[in-house]
Amino acid sequence: MAIENVADPNQQIIHNNATITVSGSTIVTNQGWSSWFLIINLKNSPTGTTPTIQFKVESVDPITTSTVVKLHKTGVVHTAISSESLNIQSIDSSAIKISWIVTGTTPSWTGVNVTWVGHSAGGASVGPTETGQQISEPPVTIGGVSPSGTVTNLLTDSSGNLQVVLNTVSSQANVGLVQGTVALGGSTSGTLNVVRGTVYTEQTTDAQRSIKSASANDTSAGTGARELLITYFDATLAGPYTETITMNGTTAVVTTNTNICFIEKMEVIKAGSLGSNSGVITLYVGTGGTGTAIGSVGTGVVISGVGDGRTCWAHHYVPVGKTASLATIVVGLSTGTGSTQGNAFLKVQKVLTANASDIIVGDFIATGTGNAVVRQLGVPLRIIGPARATGYFVPSSNNCTVAFSFDYSELPT
Repeated sequence: MAIENVADPNQQIIHNNATITVSGSTIVTNQGWSSWFLIINLKNSPTGTTPTIQFKVESVDPITTSTVVKLHKTGVVHTAISSESLNIQSIDSSAIKISWIVTGTTPSWTGVNVTWVGHSAGGASVGPTETGQQISEPPVTIGGVSPSGTVTNLLTDSSGNLQVVLNTVSSQANVGLVQGTVALGGSTSGTLNVVRGTVYTEQTTDAQRSIKSASANDTSAGTGARELLITYFDATLAGPYTETITMNGTTAVVTTNTNICFIEKMEVIKAGSLGSNSGVITLYVGTGGTGTAIGSVGTGVVISGVGDGRTCWAHHYVPVGKTASLATIVVGLSTGTGSTQGNAFLKVQKVLTANASDIIVGDFIATGTGNAVVRQLGVPLRIIGPARATGYFVPSSNNCTVAFSFDYSELPT
């Protein structure tokens, strides 16, 4: 996804890490801008009985500030950690009333951040202001290539800069979506957990490997997995390379390639009547199904009693000579003991550098049980290869299930 700045913002802070317990409103002024956004970020779960909060934007009479000229937007009713952007295309007064409606018994919302952002049009460098508008000559290039396409969303970054998200990227880019999930058990509250549905043991050298299943149904003519695709990089993080394995049940199948090191993912690409793998399919360090298990395609990680059909690992290797841009991160949380919430974040490690630390990049994404947070980064995270980006989660209580995904677009460094 290509993301470009299109105008300089004007900001008025409505709430800055505020605590809100009752309904209220404030008046902001229209400075003759061409487009407006109300950016809402609710960082913490509320307290009280059935607490809710909702925001709306109205044009009001500039003299009385009480007479409503026009209702522009009413946001969703929030009940937990969340974020929202209200996009206003035209304003009918020099005075704008921003209201927040709070309901519930003794409600309390903490860590509330709300910003009113306006953008002035002017000059050829200013981008589109409406979704669906075509772009034929963007003001910048990406990797030496000028992208074009249709605006699919309008966003602002944490500083309020207006962003345009295109539905196309350079044809030279390698793009993908990483999807991971993990079920965390007891004694995990407050601990750091990598988001992988099955264990992954990272290797550092090239070798010929082997694959076998725990079920005899995973064979070339069986009811389970018939063919497995391995996507991997060699020990220098060159790649990605792929190899297709024809399954032979519980008998190990040796890979043809001998340069298999870092594993990006494994996927069942052909299956029998079960539609997926019947048993856990494991990639081993050595030939003949020997040595350490590098990783596996599990069963029951996604749906109880059903083969996952792929590794559920929230990691991505950025190959040597490439720079990855990460624009969107999605985190979801379910089940849990009591009222569960937690923080998700990305870490990046230079895996070819001895003793390299796993460094937190980007921000901490707070989410609560039953909610999903979509973090669309106005300024994408840039990761220069060779490196690995991995999703992590720290829960506030035990026995929760976390889903973590992110997209990437890679071009030559």
